[in-house]
This record gives sequence, structure tokens and C-alpha cells, in this order.
Amino acid sequence: MRILFIKIYDTTFIRKDEEILRQHFKLDSIRFRYPNRFLLPIKLIQLFLWLVLHGRKYDVIFYYFIDFHSLPITVFGKLFGVKTAVVIGGYDAVYIPELRYGVYNNPIRGAIARFALKHTDLLLPDDDSLIYKKETFSDEVHILQGIANFVKEPKGKIETIRGGFDIPAIPDNALNKKENLIITVGFINSEKNYYIKGIDSFIETAELMPDTRFAIVNGDAELIARLHKKHLPENLDILPFLPREKLNELFLKAKIYCQLSLTEGTPNALCEAMSYGCIPVGSSAGGIPNVIGDTGVIVEKKDARLIREAILQAMKLEPRRSIKRIKDRYSIGEREKRLIRVINSLTSSKRRRKKWQIR
Repeated sequence: MRILFIKIYDTTFIRKDEEILRQHFKLDSIRFRYPNRFLLPIKLIQLFLWLVLHGRKYDVIFYYFIDFHSLPITVFGKLFGVKTAVVIGGYDAVYIPELRYGVYNNPIRGAIARFALKHTDLLLPDDDSLIYKKETFSDEVHILQGIANFVKEPKGKIETIRGGFDIPAIPDNALNKKENLIITVGFINSEKNYYIKGIDSFIETAELMPDTRFAIVNGDAELIARLHKKHLPENLDILPFLPREKLNELFLKAKIYCQLSLTEGTPNALCEAMSYGCIPVGSSAGGIPNVIGDTGVIVEKKDARLIREAILQAMKLEPRRSIKRIKDRYSIGEREKRLIRVINSLTSSKRRRKKWQIR
């Protein structure tokens, strides 16, 4: 089987899937990029023409995230009978109008997303919440979570395949040396991300716990200070982007990891932190509770006082349980096995109309 792998980013988890597929199939990769929105129409036409010239030799086009680039891929697949598969990431499965968040905020972008959801042969969310979930964590914004909110009856197959992570070997003595440190990780480079990732709640909680150290990783310190609108607490550190080795060292050092997002699928940083023995505290949004399970504490409402109580409860829990949950449910080996199976079944199955199901 020949697969064309199209990516718009080159992140670690995308590269892992690329490596998995390359081991099992004949795979070629291309990257779709456009420098600005004015050149986007030209780049989309170029992608479609490239597919017409070179894409018919492939059995499957596998790509990441539904967005503008889904239009030429989906149209090409329908015209030439090439199967299409897309990994649903989160931004393509949610709409928060107050924050103008999600592809559905833009009418044209949203129409393309709905078309792709309707006609793609295989939709691969990494958590059932990306299919449908009624969100209740925040009373401040309205959240439509899940692609079933945007397309009622897809023509393709939907299968949830959890993310996969390499599980490090953590000695017991390292877990016993964890510090009274609470961290969160997020690419905080805009006001939108500041609120989506729950940084406002994280800082408010730090203010309620002045004797405990807090840290935000990969944050723009000036932006965060401006959005907070008052002096940041003395017990809060804002760290820049950390290389993987340094980030893993921080995960190993921290006792608690907070994921207080308004929306998520499967948060990669949360899973990675848990694999290093961080006890998780998370919002009830998206796939966060599915990752945490009974190894940490879920906060049902966006309230710093409730988050503080959750952290105090979490500090009494056993870190080895977090490691075991990621090992049992989010191993890279299990993702590989399920991904290969569903890709193989894609080319041997006929299309059939079906309503949304959570698998």
C-alpha cells in the first residue's frame, strides 16, 4: 500500500505517526505551508494540481487536522477514488464564539471543515470528546465541543485512537525526591491561548497559595503580565520554551501538573507529565478527565478556590499511579497497532453511510 502523508506542522507526535506508517507502508511525505493568508488560495490550487499530477499513485492520503488544506485533499480524493484519512486535533472540533476560537469562527474555513468532515473516508480523533461532549467547566464562554456538532451524518468511518507516548523508566528514588512544585505547559503567545489554556485560573490559584511554587512553561512573560492586569505573584515563575531534555527534568522534579484548559482533546503535555510521575489536576473539559482517570483530581468548575482544594488533595496521592495509567492506556505500541489495523481496513472496505458513534 502506498500512502501520501501531508502535514502542516512538524511536531513530535506527528513525526511519530509518520515513522509508524513508514515502517509498515510505502510512504511519501510532503508539508503544506503558506507564508500568509493572501497567498493561501494560490497554495491551495498548487496543492490540488500537485495531487492531480502525482497523487493518483497513492492508495491513501493521510493528513493532520481539518482546515483550509482539507479542501483540495477531499475534492481530489472524491474525484479520483483515493481514500482520505485525517487526524482530528481539537481546533477543528470546537467552537468558542466569545474567544473566536476554532475553525468554525471563520465562515469559509468552517464550510471547508464541514465538507471535509462529511466526505473524508476515515476520521481519527484521539479522544471521544472530540466526537461529542457537553461542556460545563466554564460559565463564562459557550463551548461547542465535538465534530458531531458540525456534521450530523458523515459518510466515512470514525474511530478514536488514543495518542501514544514513550514511557520513561523512572526509579523509585526519583519519585521520592519530587519538590513542592506545580507546573503547567502551554504555548502562551496570544490572548486567546492565555484563556484557552486556563492560565488566568492557574495564576489566580498561585495567588491563593503563596507558600507553594508555581511555574508556567513556554509562556510569553510580558503578555501574561499584561493580561493578568496586576502584579504577578512572587511564587510564580514564567519559563521560556525548554528543550525536551530540560522539560523532562522539570516533569521529574514537579509534584503536580495542572491542565486547566477550556477545551482539549488528549493533551500531550499532560500525558508526558504523568509519565514522569506528576500527579494531575485538571479541568473537566474535553478529554482531560479521560486522561487523568482516578490518578489525580478533576475540577468541575472554573474557580481558583476549587482548584486550590484539588491541588491539596492531589498532593496526598501516589505518583506511580499516574505513570501506570499512561503506560496502560497511552502507549505508542497500542497506537501503532490500532493505526495500522484501521488503515489496512480502509482500503478493503466499501463506503457506507453511518451516524456518529463513539468507539
